[in-house]
Amino acid sequence: MNNRIAIVTGASAGIGRATSLRLAKDFAGIVLVARRQEELEKTAANIKALGAEPLVLPADLRQPEAVSEIIASTKSKFGRLDAVVNIAGAVPQIHLFQMTDQQWNDGAEMKLHGARRLAIKAWPLLKESRGSVVFMSGNSAESPKPGFAAVAAINAAIVAMAKAFAEQGIIDGVQVNSILPGPVMSNRRIGFLDKWSADHQLSIDDAKEKFLQEAHIERYGKPEEVAELIAFILSPGARWLIGTAIRIDGGEIREYSFPHGMRSDHRRRRLPPQGFHPRPSRPLPPQKCPGRRPGPYILRNHLTPSLSYRSSSTTHPPPPHHSPQNPSDETGYSPSDR
Repeated sequence: MNNRIAIVTGASAGIGRATSLRLAKDFAGIVLVARRQEELEKTAANIKALGAEPLVLPADLRQPEAVSEIIASTKSKFGRLDAVVNIAGAVPQIHLFQMTDQQWNDGAEMKLHGARRLAIKAWPLLKESRGSVVFMSGNSAESPKPGFAAVAAINAAIVAMAKAFAEQGIIDGVQVNSILPGPVMSNRRIGFLDKWSADHQLSIDDAKEKFLQEAHIERYGKPEEVAELIAFILSPGARWLIGTAIRIDGGEIREYSFPHGMRSDHRRRRLPPQGFHPRPSRPLPPQKCPGRRPGPYILRNHLTPSLSYRSSSTTHPPPPHHSPQNPSDETGYSPSDR
């Protein structure tokens, strides 16, 4: 086994615990950070059984001084640090008009600022080892709704912050990426479904099934699946993966790219039926330019609607229209250039 060391926050349960156990196969030491020491001790016992050395550090990342203690203890025990995986942080799923300032601040303090402070404090050690940082966001960053506005806003801020860290990391030799999981079945998800079922007057089992139907996904994700993705990001084979926000959500948020350069759209709903191909609009006939002297015309092409041509009807013939058989003209412009 190599001598790499990783810090995993939120390691007492869910994705954090699954990630700690998965990384124990690739790292010599795992630093376990969370608020519940009893749960951390259980995770530590499993890590030791896998052959890695655990270090249990109960800490509340909402407290600014916590990160200094984490880094100092890690350096004292292992003498190095190769990866920081920021998973800790639960943001209340409360409606935009009902959430208080305190709830907003409390959610951001741990998931956003706690992760930010830990990454900054760990940065010198990561520069020495040319290590990696993974920030945990969520797919709500790409599809915010009033019912979980704080979750979406904080997740979006984490994605932006991770890209900023990644930019600095290119200079300092530190790899940085973020992950956007969808509905993973964990204790946190069960708590959400308990509330959701009560609001919709459903049993918990009916609520689980109804949520899948409304999200148009086959099943809930597993913490181990997200852990495998994190393990890959931290592997030598993924070293060129930098500044990327990776969504893993079973297709809850889909991106459908329309042909002919039309705008793609993020969707929570069903994809267009098979065989659906938007018909390109017909080319517009030549139109006189308003406010100009007679003669010049503007020709608009149906495949390049934002591109205009000026020509003279007497001295210069207009360029040919695009067609499937003639995808580009004398300008060298083609739909693939969009």
